[in-house]
Amino acid sequence: MKVSTEQLLRNIEELQTKYFATPSPVYQMLFDGKMTRRQLQEFVGQFSVFPLYNHGYHGRLYVICPDHRWRSRMAEITYEEGTGRLFAGGVSHHELYLRLGEAVGISREQLYRWPLCPEAIGYMNWFANICGRSFIEGASAHMLAGESVGLTVYAEVADALRKHYA
Repeated sequence: MKVSTEQLLRNIEELQTKYFATPSPVYQMLFDGKMTRRQLQEFVGQFSVFPLYNHGYHGRLYVICPDHRWRSRMAEITYEEGTGRLFAGGVSHHELYLRLGEAVGISREQLYRWPLCPEAIGYMNWFANICGRSFIEGASAHMLAGESVGLTVYAEVADALRKHYA
């Protein structure tokens, strides 16, 4: 059955509402300011699978992209995340995350050596695999599952960090 673009977008919105409307207990603790410093450090350490290792996801997607115009767009995104020279005042995204780690008491070296839980390692492997296996699957996973939460969940996390832990 053929679905219109509008219907597809509504279906995606419904899924996001269904799965993201109620935060997990970990996020709820963060949002309520109930994490201990050690719990906050663990949260930051585990979450590092996104900002510290995203080159392993973007790079694989870039390599298999069949369209030079999309590759150009991905290169811009990767350039911004790697350098911060387009929108972040010259501070790369991984540098911003390393600074967050330092703010909660984790050194840069510790953050790069953080003992990731099996779920984080599984995510890294799955995401790297899907971004290198099929462009449409990788782009969908990246844009719908990864980047789309940037204006919602990540903004809420940043607000909670400022409110409760600054």
